[in-house]
Amino acid sequence: MSAPHDPSPELRLEADGRLHLALARLGARPIKQVALVNPGTEDLFAVDVEVALTPGGAAPWRGRIDCVRAGTTHHLDDVDLVLDAGLLAGLTETTPATLRATARCEGGEVVAFERGVDLVPPDEWPGLAILPELLAAFVRPDDPAVSDILVRAQRHLEHAGFGPAFSGYGARDARRVSGQAAAILRAVQELAIERRPTGAGVWRRGLPIAAPSALFELRAGTALDLALLYAAALERIGLHPLVVLASDDVSVGAWTAAETFAEAAVEDGLRVRKRVDLEEIELIDAAVLGADARGDHEAGCRAARARLETLDD
Repeated sequence: MSAPHDPSPELRLEADGRLHLALARLGARPIKQVALVNPGTEDLFAVDVEVALTPGGAAPWRGRIDCVRAGTTHHLDDVDLVLDAGLLAGLTETTPATLRATARCEGGEVVAFERGVDLVPPDEWPGLAILPELLAAFVRPDDPAVSDILVRAQRHLEHAGFGPAFSGYGARDARRVSGQAAAILRAVQELAIERRPTGAGVWRRGLPIAAPSALFELRAGTALDLALLYAAALERIGLHPLVVLASDDVSVGAWTAAETFAEAAVEDGLRVRKRVDLEEIELIDAAVLGADARGDHEAGCRAARARLETLDD
């Protein structure tokens, strides 16, 4: 217990501000760190710590700190708050919740810290501020609408002289990979999906994502919706797709050979540009996928390369 005139202990908590079903399925830890600060002149002993999410969404996490020496801070980096995947899967709209950390020191002194978070529905991408790699969960190659796109694309592939069958990287021919991607682009353009605008800074804060079947039905979606639809078709035929976010624009494409980056998400724009310049990655500007598109595959590639100049090195 602290001396009568000692400053009180403090709790600090670092956590993701938006909690999503994909975090639960990946087993990611939404709590980055809990810190107990002891600014007093006496040590704190047998401190019981609890972290809870209210009004639900995770079972409380509990732990114990044997001792926090006077004038020091004890960091808990292993707070494994397990999110309730069932609850998150059932959300239909963003729901506010509260993360509350409490510490009960020997002698009964209680310290608490609270912060608000959002529980995000499964059809909404929580944005780059959380885990950028979560965007991959919205590439849906098994959606029935992707099969429809590939049926349409076969005609364009055959017309271009590659035959009607998609082969992914089977031919080990970058020109054929490019031809397959161009055929899929033409098929998506035929759907005449209206491209809806997005606000500034949207990649950072996230947005709802339309599944391929929803795009077919509504014939409207954002540039990111279109990019993810195109990426799903590329993945379905065996290519390795990439989605590149720059400022408020999006580019999408695939590796021209059976390669990938080692990481699921890459923040070094120079690495991407170098691979594009070496023709190891081929990207298009997602704007050419919408109903208002005026360009073909080559024009989309040129526009995407120009967009890459806005990426940070």
